[in-house]
Amino acid sequence: MYQAYGLVKIMGRRALVILGYLALLPCLPFIKQPAKYTSVLYRMWIKTSNKPVWIQRSEEVGPLY
Repeated sequence: MYQAYGLVKIMGRRALVILGYLALLPCLPFIKQPAKYTSVLYRMWIKTSNKPVWIQRSEEVGPLY
């Protein structure tokens, strides 16, 4: 159902995240909600398939009971 991304796509996404963070870094003290932007960059960093990040993370944690 979900397909894993190839190594080239994962490395490309992570390179873009690094460039995005470096571009955002000087602006962070002046942004009202910096966590919103860094959260988006984090989700892009950990995404390795077309599965939504919240499903992937909940499967890694396991049941809560």
